[in-house]
Amino acid sequence: MMECPFCLENNNCAIDKNSAVKNSQPCWCFAVNVPNEMLQLIPKEKSVSVCVCQKCIAQYHQDKGEFIRRFAIDS
Repeated sequence: MMECPFCLENNNCAIDKNSAVKNSQPCWCFAVNVPNEMLQLIPKEKSVSVCVCQKCIAQYHQDKGEFIRRFAIDS
């Protein structure tokens, strides 16, 4: 299971080899634009191999400021 780097829940990745959502269609994330500012909140050591879930992307768009306050990592 691939988990979202923010909420740590299953992101339903269709290309995850352990996913129950396997099919011949591309993953849902190929059709979604994840904002760069949101991606910058992911720690660098995790940023290469993660996939943000649909719920977190929606929450970011709904209330960007609250999402950033909730998930920003103190440097």
